[in-house]
Amino acid sequence: SLGKDAGALLAGQKLLRVSDQINRRERAAMACEREMDRRMGCLALLPRVGLNPALAQAAVARCSTGERQRLALLRALQPGNRVLLLDEPTSGLDDAARALVEQLLQSRLAAGVAVLMVTHDAAQAQRLAHRHFELVGGQLQPARPGAALSPGGAR
Repeated sequence: SLGKDAGALLAGQKLLRVSDQINRRERAAMACEREMDRRMGCLALLPRVGLNPALAQAAVARCSTGERQRLALLRALQPGNRVLLLDEPTSGLDDAARALVEQLLQSRLAAGVAVLMVTHDAAQAQRLAHRHFELVGGQLQPARPGAALSPGGAR
């Protein structure tokens, strides 16, 4: 278990209904005011990733791949999470949606949230990361200071 202060976006996550995913962690404590604030915080993030708030009532099956990806990310970005574990959080997104997600991640980084992110996008790694690692021969290694990230390498 990641604990109550961590969120995760893992490749291949299955979603059922948008509102279920946003409310997943809060459902058991809906009467608690703090939990309601957290839920509203997630719903408020929909426009920040380019999604219409009305989408919260939609069936996920009707959402595009990019919409599903952003919804899964919002589940990880619940207010109060201090650690984010993200696996390819912008895969399947167009350039505009990718930029919105990166802005949101930058704001979380600036707020002191720790982010461990895997990406195959070397330019994205340069834009977002403070530290870089590469998977070389099955081993995770720190990237050499000042070394350019290889576009095909895993991060």
